[in-house]
Amino acid sequence: MIVLGTGFGDTPTPGLYGMVYAAPKVMHGTDVTPVRHLTGSCVTALELANCSITVTAVDARPACWRAD
Repeated sequence: MIVLGTGFGDTPTPGLYGMVYAAPKVMHGTDVTPVRHLTGSCVTALELANCSITVTAVDARPACWRAD
């Protein structure tokens, strides 16, 4: 699973990281294990102080999600 935390333009980055790193605690007790966390402001035109957490299933090749 990949956990994507996105802000809407006016969300402080530390807040986004806090939400993304809290997601595995919410999923505790399930068979879901995050393999990658992506964090940033992907939808910046809204200028809202909110965030969205998306959990996405991926295949056995999580390396394709690396940007480096």
